[in-house]
Amino acid sequence: MATRNLIDVSSLETLGARRLAELLQAATARDTVAKSRLRLEVAAAGCAGAAASEIRKRLAAVGRTKKWVPRSQAAILAEDLEFQREAIQNHVAERDANLALELLWRFMALAERVFNRCDDSDGLVGDVFRSGLADLGRAAAEARPDPFKLADRTFEALWRNGFGQYDGLIGELASGLGESGLEHLRLKVLAFRDAGAPAGQDEARDNVVAGPWIGSRERPDEDDEFLVVLEYAIPGALKDIADAQGDVDAFVEQYDERERKIPAFAAQIARRLLEADRAKEALQALDDARPEREDGLPALGREWREVRIDVLEALGRGEEAQAARWRIFERELDQKHLRAYLDRLDASEADEAAERALDHASGYADMHAALRFLLDWPDLSRAADLVVRRASELHGDFYRSLNAAATSLAAEHPLAATLALRAMIDFTLGSGRSTRYRHAARQLLACASLAAAIDDYLGFDDHDAYFQAIREHDARKKKFWAILGEAMGLAGPFRP
Repeated sequence: MATRNLIDVSSLETLGARRLAELLQAATARDTVAKSRLRLEVAAAGCAGAAASEIRKRLAAVGRTKKWVPRSQAAILAEDLEFQREAIQNHVAERDANLALELLWRFMALAERVFNRCDDSDGLVGDVFRSGLADLGRAAAEARPDPFKLADRTFEALWRNGFGQYDGLIGELASGLGESGLEHLRLKVLAFRDAGAPAGQDEARDNVVAGPWIGSRERPDEDDEFLVVLEYAIPGALKDIADAQGDVDAFVEQYDERERKIPAFAAQIARRLLEADRAKEALQALDDARPEREDGLPALGREWREVRIDVLEALGRGEEAQAARWRIFERELDQKHLRAYLDRLDASEADEAAERALDHASGYADMHAALRFLLDWPDLSRAADLVVRRASELHGDFYRSLNAAATSLAAEHPLAATLALRAMIDFTLGSGRSTRYRHAARQLLACASLAAAIDDYLGFDDHDAYFQAIREHDARKKKFWAILGEAMGLAGPFRP
């Protein structure tokens, strides 16, 4: 009997170190990325400086590359960047925090060039740089560099944030900056803002863009670009600094009168005021952004509503907070607010309210939202009843919720599970979604398996009648029948 050729750690160990080294050298001979990784591992066995040198080389190579990376290859680029990020953490940071900090600044500086030459629609590359930003904060806290120099470097980075790679930078570096660094940074940002205030004076603009505060920052080609910095980046930086310093009033000052009437901004202001034990002011900030409708729930964002509930609780107005929670649940079937509502009732009241809530969910206008709620709660009996009672409203393109329903209901409610499966099958075949034929075939076989457990179809076609209808209506979909035959283990396609 032939033995299987297993390639795992144990079998590779039998080759010995010398042979493995020869194979690894040969395997990486024509792969520059793999070769650089191998060099890094060898260097890391020595000292942090040697590892850092290899990381610098790879980062420089990534920065020089101009080749466009399509969406389909973005994962490869992200993997390479993640390897370098982890190398800094694993081979340098544990030995030399200052050296790791310098490498992480280099790493983050790559972001703009990398984003300019890749399609990161899936956010894989962005995720790596977000992790790098968090690493930067930890390295700064560990290394404890000169806070004024760190503030200067932070200031430089703020104006190179075209892809959001430095969003949250000040918060991440707050520990490393300390009070002196944060104050130095605040004064630099204010100086930048004040020097650029007279927008009609070219000399002032030149001083700001090319002056000592900006260093190597290139002058914008258009005045509009400069104004964007003044209007958005500077207030954002001052808000982050105020947060880091715990200065609520400085945070609030960054919003003008118009902005304070926008619910999303009012929520941010109110949250800070509440955390500073200024609940009355927080409620006023929220009420100043209230729309004309009294309840305002559809027009206001989730954050506004949640902060307002917290503020009402802080002010001892629990009944109003409870009423707001119930209104949100009624409108949106928001499970979080319902559970919070029930948690504040005694046992008997909670049971009664829960039944009332589940009855409301069962009659909710959006059938699929109701189904998701009942499955998540969970109340499988009500979910099954909903599917059977409102089967005509099932939309087979809601694949995730219907698939979850079929899986959850199959054991105790086979008819409801079958109807969920049929909705997906009908949509796939009816719309000719050939990419889903394999799923539809699997779902049809699942219906056949469930049929034996159904005693009463309650007026719906039994499985044989349903299957016959598909055979007649969709006989020309040869690809589907071929896939079904394969799924059934037939030698050829199923013959409708």
